[in-house]
Amino acid sequence: MRRKITWYLILLLFTYVFIGSAALYGETGYVSDMLILTLREGPGREHNVIRTLKSNDEVEILEEGEKYYNVRLNSGETGWVQKQYITFELPSTRIIARLKKKTAGLEQQNSDLEEEKRRLVETFTEEQQQYQARIAELETSLEKAMEKNRVLSGEMDKTKEKYEALVKDASDIVTMKNKNKRLQQENAELLQQVKAHRGEGKNMLKTGFIKWFLAGGGMLFFGWLIGRSMSGKTRKRSRGLLD
Repeated sequence: MRRKITWYLILLLFTYVFIGSAALYGETGYVSDMLILTLREGPGREHNVIRTLKSNDEVEILEEGEKYYNVRLNSGETGWVQKQYITFELPSTRIIARLKKKTAGLEQQNSDLEEEKRRLVETFTEEQQQYQARIAELETSLEKAMEKNRVLSGEMDKTKEKYEALVKDASDIVTMKNKNKRLQQENAELLQQVKAHRGEGKNMLKTGFIKWFLAGGGMLFFGWLIGRSMSGKTRKRSRGLLD
C-alpha cells in the first residue's frame, strides 16, 4: 500500500515537473540585468563556454533543468544558461525600443498621412480649378444658347407673322376666288340675258321693220292714189280751159 502511494506521489511530481517544464518550451526569455551571461555546452560550469550574452538578449527556452535552461539564440545557436539570470518579463529597454519603433511607425504613418493630405489638397485644388473652369465654360455656353434662343424666338415671331399673313392672304384669295366665281356666274347669266335680249331685239326689229315697211308702203300707195287723183282732176281742168 505504501509503495503504491509512493509511486503515485512520484508520478504526480514527475507530471508536475514535466508539465511545468513543457509549459516553458518555446517561451521567450530575456537575459536579466547583468553585465555578462555565459552560454555553455551543458548545464554546469564544467562545460565549455560557447559565447557570452548581454543584458536583454532574447533566448528561446527549449528545455528546463534544475539550475539551467537549454536555450536557442536568434542566431540559431543552442546552449545552456543559468535559470536565475533569465527573466520572462519584457525588459524596459525592449519596451522602450518597441515604443520607439512604434513611435517611428506612427511618425511614418503621420508623415504618410500628411503626404496623402497634401496630395489630396493638391488634387482637390486642381479638381476645383477644373470645376470652376468647367462652370465658366458652361456659363459661356449657356449665355450663347440663350442669345441663340432669343434670335430664334425673334425669327419664330417673324415666321409666325409671315404665316399669319399667308393665312390671311390665302383667306383673301379664297374669298376673291369665290367672288370671281360668283362674278363669272353673274356674267354668264348676264350674257344669257343679253343673248336673250338680242334675240328679242332682232325679233322686235324685224317686226318693226315689217310694220314700218307696210306703213310706209301704205303711205306711198295712198300718196300715189292721191297723186293720181289729183293728176286726173288737173287734166280735166286743163281740157276745160282749152275748150
